[in-house]
Amino acid sequence: AEEATTADEASKQEQETSAETADGAADSAGEQTAVESAPEASAPVEVENPLWTACKATPWEFDCWMALVPTLERAGDTAALREGYEGLLKEFPLCYGYWEKFARLELKESGKEAQIKIFDRGVAAVPCVELWTLYCTAMVDSIPTEDEHAIAAATATARSVYERAVAAVGSYWSAGSIWDAYVKFEEERSEGGAASVKVASLVHRASSIACDFAARFHTKLEGLIDGASEEVLAALVNELPEDAREAVTGTEEERRAALKEGLSKAREKAVELAKRKAVFEEKVTRSYFHAKPLDAEQRDNWHAYIDAVAAMGDESVTAQVFDRSLIPCSLYPDFWVRRAAHHEARGDLAAARRVLDEGIAGPFKRRPDLKIQAALLDEQVGDIDAARARYAELLASSPEAVESVLRAANFE
Repeated sequence: AEEATTADEASKQEQETSAETADGAADSAGEQTAVESAPEASAPVEVENPLWTACKATPWEFDCWMALVPTLERAGDTAALREGYEGLLKEFPLCYGYWEKFARLELKESGKEAQIKIFDRGVAAVPCVELWTLYCTAMVDSIPTEDEHAIAAATATARSVYERAVAAVGSYWSAGSIWDAYVKFEEERSEGGAASVKVASLVHRASSIACDFAARFHTKLEGLIDGASEEVLAALVNELPEDAREAVTGTEEERRAALKEGLSKAREKAVELAKRKAVFEEKVTRSYFHAKPLDAEQRDNWHAYIDAVAAMGDESVTAQVFDRSLIPCSLYPDFWVRRAAHHEARGDLAAARRVLDEGIAGPFKRRPDLKIQAALLDEQVGDIDAARARYAELLASSPEAVESVLRAANFE
């Protein structure tokens, strides 16, 4: 139920809702244009393809982009395709599959450095396990095979990207693949000693996450303990809670058994949390973004999921579920308002304003919903000038919105 796992699957945005119809319309429009008048080579993109005119006029229409982009991909005009990807991703930055396509285009046309820049932009726009995995793979592939200094520098850079990846999405339900890739990366560079300690520590981190994939990493960790050196054993003992370290005594066999038992006990809380999360995770059928409406049952499941983790009192888990919900549910203002209200309830008004501003800069740039909420919050924190500016912008951009007019009038 998590995000698609291949480049082809990542194009689900093209395959759902009216994308198929729009694609067909794009083919017809393209063929008709080609027959009626062949444009000059120097003509601007929007003249060459009439679908550009529609996208420029109504950039918020997802189906319009879904009609345009496939025609650009088939045409083979790199400059036009770049412009198409930029336009689509400016309006719909959560479409991770198109970041992947854009990166693939840049690799082909401009090389690794350009590809990596697109990946970096992509992961900043959308928290996505698949996109981070591809980014990390690109970094590993860019490590040279000669010049030890260059190899060491590139390896350190790749490792830093892996660390960014697991910090960003490592506790997502589908994050097992990024941990697999990171462990493999370290194993391939392990020659004993400190490198082996690094592998064991990494496997331990993955085994401690409150997700179902952690179980197989725990099994792997127990296998590592069976053949671990004293250095690795000592490092893993230090990973135990302080009161559990004293139990790791006796013969070598007894110490290894005690270490396994201690690590198992240490992850009991995470195992229990994973079971509670699974109830909601198993109901998720679309965790990626699409402009197609999300079923009410899916939205209700996300709300119930947030309720459940918030009741547990673990703010890091609650924040993660909130952030994940804002991908498939990004077009629904109640999720943004709820996220902001959660920050507000915890006394973090600055974070609440940031959430609303993020929504306004994204899917609600042309809708009044979040702008009204942001203006109300500005009033609450005493930033009258900011509130007045928001109401003025609301009246200018949505003069027909009755609530905007009433709120602005009441404010004055």
